[in-house]
Amino acid sequence: MKLHDELKQVENEEIVQEPMLEQSIQLPVKIELTNEQIAAWKAEHGKVFKTVIDDETYIWRRLKRREYVDAMSYRSEENPDANVYLRQNIIASIVTLYPSDMSERIEEYAGLAGEISDRAILKSGFDASETEEL
Repeated sequence: MKLHDELKQVENEEIVQEPMLEQSIQLPVKIELTNEQIAAWKAEHGKVFKTVIDDETYIWRRLKRREYVDAMSYRSEENPDANVYLRQNIIASIVTLYPSDMSERIEEYAGLAGEISDRAILKSGFDASETEEL
C-alpha cells in the first residue's frame, strides 16, 4: 500500500508522475472501556474476558469454530516454522475487543499474541479440566 505518488520513466525517457492506487486505510477506532461497552460486548458475544499483561488491560471473547478452522488452516510454504506464531497473531487479532490497536501491540510485545490466543483457545472449549471417567 503506497500513499505517495511514484515517479515512473516511460519509453520516451520522459519523466511523468503517476499516482498509485490508494487503498483505504483502516485506522483503529479508539474505544473507551466503560461498563456500558462491556455490557454491549457481552450482549453481542456472550462471555467476555479480561487479561492484564504488564499493567495493560486486554478484553477478549471466545473464538468461534469457523474462526478457529480458518486460523488453523493457514500454512506458510515459505517458512513452515512460522505457522504457529502467525496463527497466534491471527487468533489474538480476531478475539481481542480492547484495545483496538492489537496488530501494533502484537509487534511491540513478543509474547502477547501467544498469551491471548492460548487463553482464548482454552476458553473456547479446548480445556477439558472437568472431564471424568464414568
